Amino acid sequence: ALLSFAPLLWQHTVAFGGPLKTGYALCGEATGFSQKWFLKNWPLMLARMDFPGLYLLFPLGLAGMAWYLVHEFRRGLFLALWILPTLLLYTAYYWAPSGEGPSYIRFFVSIFPPLIIAGMGLLCHAQPLRPAWVAISGLLVFFIAWVNQGIATERLVPMLERNTFSANATDLLRGKLPESAVILSDEGPLQFIDFAGNHTLYGQGMFDRATIQRWTKVLENGEPHPFHREKALAIKKMLEGKREPELAEIQRNLVAKHLDAGRRVAMFGNQAVARAWKARLGSRFDFLPIGECLQPTFRPEGEIRSIVWTLTEIAFAKPGVAAPAPSRGLTLEQIQERIEQVRYRLNLAREEHEQKYPGAQQSRDRITAMEREIGELNGQQNRLIATRKTALPLPPPLPATNPPPATVSLSAAGISSNFATLAIVPSGTVVHVSGTVSSITASNAPPLVPPAPPQTVISTNAPSAVGSPAPASPATPPPAP
Repeated sequence: ALLSFAPLLWQHTVAFGGPLKTGYALCGEATGFSQKWFLKNWPLMLARMDFPGLYLLFPLGLAGMAWYLVHEFRRGLFLALWILPTLLLYTAYYWAPSGEGPSYIRFFVSIFPPLIIAGMGLLCHAQPLRPAWVAISGLLVFFIAWVNQGIATERLVPMLERNTFSANATDLLRGKLPESAVILSDEGPLQFIDFAGNHTLYGQGMFDRATIQRWTKVLENGEPHPFHREKALAIKKMLEGKREPELAEIQRNLVAKHLDAGRRVAMFGNQAVARAWKARLGSRFDFLPIGECLQPTFRPEGEIRSIVWTLTEIAFAKPGVAAPAPSRGLTLEQIQERIEQVRYRLNLAREEHEQKYPGAQQSRDRITAMEREIGELNGQQNRLIATRKTALPLPPPLPATNPPPATVSLSAAGISSNFATLAIVPSGTVVHVSGTVSSITASNAPPLVPPAPPQTVISTNAPSAVGSPAPASPATPPPAP
């Protein structure tokens, strides 16, 4: 048995420095088992083992293991020794993503067979094999198999997408580039491009400031992390603290170094990423597309959508050839490349501004957010006002004219003899005075309501007749005391 492990132990010694040392030791994951993680992960483990792990079979298998331990101890012990060590060990493992994919369940695949055996044994031995019980057990097994087949099929779709894309990409690279070529790409595709040949690979994250800060953050504590600590230390020593223009210049110098050495350099990415890299590398280089491949996405309705990935060879720009000036005759691809170039320069300008004036960008963002909020509130206000104007009924129209006021004519003698006679003149009556009057003060404006009918004023101290018309200027009598 020891001889069968000898090649593996030798490989570990050469690659990692010791026969019992694995790649997990480089990132501290070999020590990622503890009681703390067990107490944190056991609810997640129970949920994921039932779905999408073994739907209904997981609790049935645990119950079957317990039944065998009580009624057939030797079989129960065999099943328990097969199930429990792996189940408990990986429940105590630190890396437990909460998603419903197979990333976490893959640790427990080796205990699926004994769980299925224990569950089926419970159905066969816990009850006598009567026809009704056999039929019920058969229906239950059929239902469980049908559900788990649906789960497995659903999980196979993204795996098919990734495998198809990796096959397309590796075929393209092998057919277009020699093994001595240098390839720039995202970290995801580089994981399978690494198996396409003996290429020199550079991830784009090596030249991105935000990615560098995320990678080196694993050095802030001693917790296990998937990213290798030695790699994080090397990145921190070489690239930490460098600004985007410096990182872009490092990338340009690296490409120029390989081109000077006579090696072919290419970048592999989707069209949007390729345009961003062209803007980053600048006019120092020319970019020649040499091939394309598709990244398929299979839709539930049967439709297949694809993202185009382009393999672009990089070479030194030819001397004396200037980039075309912006004009209306640019193609869509040229306009998109210009947009990426301007966006890259804009980001550099923002970073330089932030370095010169720390905190200015945050203040400007807050001001912009408040201005946007005011604009949204004004829009809501205008919509509400328009809604109210539409909902309110129109007021009734006002009358065109007021009714003509009643008139009463008084002589000057009548007014002079006894001024109290005016007290009984109704409000709103136009008074015509005949004769000579020293002074009359108008104190009331005629109201808009219809006036009362005119009354006859009788003077006790003057013989003048009241009510006879006399042409005189209208005046308003003073108010009654």
